Amino acid sequence: MKLNIILLSAVFFLLILSSCDNGAEKYNSDTFFAMDTFITLSAKDASGELLKSAENKTKAYEKIFSRKDESSELYKINASLSEEASDELVFMIKNAFDVSEKTHNAFNPCLGAISDLWDFTNKKNIPSDSEISEILPCCSPGKVKIDGNTVSKEDLNTVIDLGACAKGYSAQKIIEYLKENGVSDAYVNFGGNVSVCGSSESGTAWKIGIKNPFMTDDIIGYIVCTDKTVSVSGDYERFFEKDGKIYHHIIDPDTGYPSDSGVKSVAVISPDGFISDALSTALFVMGVENSLDFYERKIYDFEAIFVTNDGKVYATSGIKDDFILFGDAYFDGVSYLESAK
Repeated sequence: MKLNIILLSAVFFLLILSSCDNGAEKYNSDTFFAMDTFITLSAKDASGELLKSAENKTKAYEKIFSRKDESSELYKINASLSEEASDELVFMIKNAFDVSEKTHNAFNPCLGAISDLWDFTNKKNIPSDSEISEILPCCSPGKVKIDGNTVSKEDLNTVIDLGACAKGYSAQKIIEYLKENGVSDAYVNFGGNVSVCGSSESGTAWKIGIKNPFMTDDIIGYIVCTDKTVSVSGDYERFFEKDGKIYHHIIDPDTGYPSDSGVKSVAVISPDGFISDALSTALFVMGVENSLDFYERKIYDFEAIFVTNDGKVYATSGIKDDFILFGDAYFDGVSYLESAK
């Protein structure tokens, strides 16, 4: 079942071809498992050797950013009160903390201990209020200090988790790597994060499908873009149900419980893959109204599309002309065309 869900995510999130076969034979692809998802790299005129090198580079990022791999850099950071880190890991942690500050903690990269309490993947546990209240004060970026390449923590319960930004960052870095090696047109699909450059096989801009969060084997429409990363966070990605209530994996850092902002899914489009990935989580937690206010402040270069629990779609002003919403996208009789903004 887990395998099927991942494959469906890869198929229905990225609906890129424009039903044109011209030049399709020029695209070479590689699919592999890393970063807890199936990853697809596809590039025009790319050799098998280059794609394999890009695959190895992706797996090297996993060895830096994985929280669960005991041989990774981040695992060693989390297991110690003070540890040396590579320049790239320091860069990621600093930038994650910066997004945390600018989003007023809606994005928090130190929620690893809370996520472990819930354990959405294995035990699917509902922690008690006392368990959450005991751990939550430890889950603050303020508990971490960085001096040069030394990462120090006040408490071992402060667990840095870059899972909400590492895939978007890595996807963009792989696109950059392909371009540095002569590739002009490519896409990489890291599950809920897709980076593209140049044009699609039809010679036009890429079309990236946005999954219907209510019926996940379908899409509500697509975004036309190039040289961007599209990242999606949704409550359907990892969740469990107990006693008739659904608990999803996107945690509100203020409460330690799954976010209840009224958002079902959010897609963020940005030229910066790190920002698109991190903000897809932050905006999900912030909710539509606060997110649109945040957008108007122009702190980051991004656009966003929201699907709310009542089946409405909201889009930031800069993406509306490039977002094609299907007129037959319905849920419980509510048309997605009934967008409020």
